[in-house]
Amino acid sequence: MKKQKIAVLGPGSWGTALAQVLNDNGHEVRIWGNIPEQIDEINEKHTNTRYFKDVILDENIKAYKELSEALDSVNAILFVVPTKVTRLVAKQVAELLDHKVVVMHASKGLEPGTHERLSTILEEEIPSEMRSEIVVVSGPSHAEETIVRDITLITAASKDLETARYVQGIFSNSYFRLYTNSDVIGVETAGALKNIIAVGAGALHGMGYGDNAKAAIITRGLAEITRLGVKLGADPLTYSGLATKALAKEMLPIVDKPTIQFIVEEALKSGIEDILVVTGKSKRSIEDHFDSNFELEYNLEQKGKTNLLKLVNDTTSMNLHFIRQSHPRGLGDAVLQAKAFVGNEPFVVMLGDDLMDITNDKAVPLTKQLINDYEETHASTIAVMPVSSEEVSAYGVIAPQGKGENGRYSVETFVEKPNPEDAPSNLAIIGRYLLTPEIFGILENQEPGAGNEVQLTDAIDTLNKTQRVFARVFTGDRYDVGDKFGFMKTSIDYALKHPQIKDDLKQYLIELGHKLEGKPTKKG
Repeated sequence: MKKQKIAVLGPGSWGTALAQVLNDNGHEVRIWGNIPEQIDEINEKHTNTRYFKDVILDENIKAYKELSEALDSVNAILFVVPTKVTRLVAKQVAELLDHKVVVMHASKGLEPGTHERLSTILEEEIPSEMRSEIVVVSGPSHAEETIVRDITLITAASKDLETARYVQGIFSNSYFRLYTNSDVIGVETAGALKNIIAVGAGALHGMGYGDNAKAAIITRGLAEITRLGVKLGADPLTYSGLATKALAKEMLPIVDKPTIQFIVEEALKSGIEDILVVTGKSKRSIEDHFDSNFELEYNLEQKGKTNLLKLVNDTTSMNLHFIRQSHPRGLGDAVLQAKAFVGNEPFVVMLGDDLMDITNDKAVPLTKQLINDYEETHASTIAVMPVSSEEVSAYGVIAPQGKGENGRYSVETFVEKPNPEDAPSNLAIIGRYLLTPEIFGILENQEPGAGNEVQLTDAIDTLNKTQRVFARVFTGDRYDVGDKFGFMKTSIDYALKHPQIKDDLKQYLIELGHKLEGKPTKKG
């Protein structure tokens, strides 16, 4: 991204830390504040000892006492002022602006008195013709860790995802990563309300209570935040993401089974005996899910609950291994973590967002189809499926050679997220790969690609230059649980096959359809 001019309004701990992130990324950063001594200290000593005793700021970070000077010809404005003065500062900004800018805020809280969200205040006070859609920058973070360049992952939320991606682009680097989200209400309320729960947990700690009590207040607190957020119009799934750092997304249940469970079961049905799960920070719940629980198993056995006992035993009897990807450097880097585990054998990569044929027990698992292809070709094989032209730019796409045979194509090249008019085909790569071990040598030397991440598609394209790579067209049902609508569709389709609830759900959906069409429904 081209160098941007960015005004950071508020020289507090979080504003200073974010200013440093932006400066590290090569942008021109201007901090504005209303305490003259603090502004002089930042400019002359390159420190901000009100908040950081031992941190030296880059001398390129400039601080301003006059708001008009800080705003002169900037591309973007980041509000990090206290919530009680957000409206006042927004009014001043509106009076001074003479060009359109991107407006962001990274303050957490609600306006005292009105209890309005801060993005609403900025929308009210800054005319729409002078600003973008507001972008909320929020998530689990501590300024004292970000300022020393410790790993931080947060969210950029906006009604306009293109603007959110712009903010993602100006902030993201090797230690600071933003993920985009369109649920402004959810992200903002999570950031505003989570500290109430944090204070409660801290109070329990100070009173001498243990982890059980703290876990209880955190869990129930999250439930209350979610209920309130949903009432305000938020998406409930937001509260399981980076807005609150509550739950690994792979543990979100499809009815009564976590998504990761479907992936592992597909591997087992395909004849795979050893499974490595690559996890990241805050995903310990995945390991816990597959761990044994003697007390639970004993209790179920004593009560004769054999069906539940079988479900628990099936979960804990798998030959599973875990490794943590210390930094989120892309799918290619995640695959590279498996090098020692795989050794010199072919292996399968299965992405947790993609579930295949989960409502069809008779279907040959897609992973098994790839294994069958390898037994014929002894070559890497990638799963693909047709997508619409509007969707092509969200995927890696293959350029096939020839017409293919029985759903298997030789591949000429792989293209990562092409523009629709440049796409060589509509066959998009989906979340199953069978790869030969030679891919590891390529990944070790692979330069970062799109998003400054190590792209697996780029490595496969390189591999294709020295040994054949095939594509297997998947003709079954694919569910994208990484997409909000996809997650809901998956849950409904799976529930309609679930023996315990399928009949009640089907009747409910019929009645709901009639209601949405304005038709009378049967009572009773």
